[in-house]
Amino acid sequence: MKLKKSVILLMTILILSFVFVGCSQGVSETSTQGVGDNSTTTENPDIVDTVGLEDTSPTISNTSSESPTTSINGVMRVHFIDVGQGDATFVELPNKETMLIDGGPSKEVVADYVKNLGYNSITYVIATHPDSDHISGLPTVLDDFSVEKFYMPEKEHTTQIFEKMLDSIASNGCEAIYALSGKSIIDTTDLKISFVGPTKQYSDNNASSAVVKLVYKGNSLLFTGDADYTAEKDMIAAGYNLTADVLKVGHHGSSSSTSEVFLKAVNPKIAVISVGKDNSYGHPTQEVLTLLSEYKIEIYRTDEVGTVIFECDGVNYTIEQLKSTIQANAPPTPTVVEENNVKTETSTTDNTAVVYRTKTGTKYHNAGCPYLKSSIETTVSEAQSIGLTPCSRCNPPK
Repeated sequence: MKLKKSVILLMTILILSFVFVGCSQGVSETSTQGVGDNSTTTENPDIVDTVGLEDTSPTISNTSSESPTTSINGVMRVHFIDVGQGDATFVELPNKETMLIDGGPSKEVVADYVKNLGYNSITYVIATHPDSDHISGLPTVLDDFSVEKFYMPEKEHTTQIFEKMLDSIASNGCEAIYALSGKSIIDTTDLKISFVGPTKQYSDNNASSAVVKLVYKGNSLLFTGDADYTAEKDMIAAGYNLTADVLKVGHHGSSSSTSEVFLKAVNPKIAVISVGKDNSYGHPTQEVLTLLSEYKIEIYRTDEVGTVIFECDGVNYTIEQLKSTIQANAPPTPTVVEENNVKTETSTTDNTAVVYRTKTGTKYHNAGCPYLKSSIETTVSEAQSIGLTPCSRCNPPK
């Protein structure tokens, strides 16, 4: 009897041991299989890592970290910087981000101005087009500041300053994005920044200008770069809402920009013209000034009042004019003299001054020189670096 009980007890122990060992093995196998599944999924060659691929779709996308419904309050300041004959606008956005549109014709002026405001980073940088009077300061900005996103139209140029800007974009590590109409930088209820131009690719640099519309609640601004009549007409035809309180007048007040139909479409209260004092191009033209006056638009010229600061809170705005030392650092003012009934210009040395060359010629020239049958925009330093010498007829900067 005792033997029988002992046998039953022994068999019970063996059965329980078998059950626990089996359960233990089952758990171990299940756990190992789970790890194996994860590893296999990661190494699956059919899964492509898309990080870093550029989205070339033209659809509107919001590239800001702001939520579309985030309420934004505070003051926005727009600095139309006095850079001489060129363009540069720095914007302190009400969401604490910053934006720079163009970098002017000089290396340090814009970077120094932004540093003096206390910034060491810029959220968005926009090169409206590749002309040197708009991008010469951008390599320094890219070298000295942390930049999140860099926008430019899909328009290449052959100048050294353009190549230098591309090198600085790569070195900075910022995200580079083509500027095209319909693309949005910020799209929230209170704050919107988007491109309304270029509407397509153009062969001309000026027509290719990135045109930026900025709306903060009830205040709005339109920055046109050097967009010409053709680009203006195409923006209107595309059906964009171009109305704005402030118009940054296209191409420094050149007669090739700011058509009457475009001005009617924008219907601004204020016009800002970024221009160098007594410049050789005759900017702004009397034609544009007369048109602005006829529509009773308040005009601010950087060559007359210095840096212009537009400050607003989404409802009200004020305008401040700064006579600063920036003008002294701008490109030198040419002196026009008459020689054999041909206007010639002399100026002090400025390696960043804009001049023109032909494809095969050995000289570089001022705009309007009778020897300039075809023209490629360049700078004095770039022209000299490829062995060109100044034309003796139009006497460009040395």
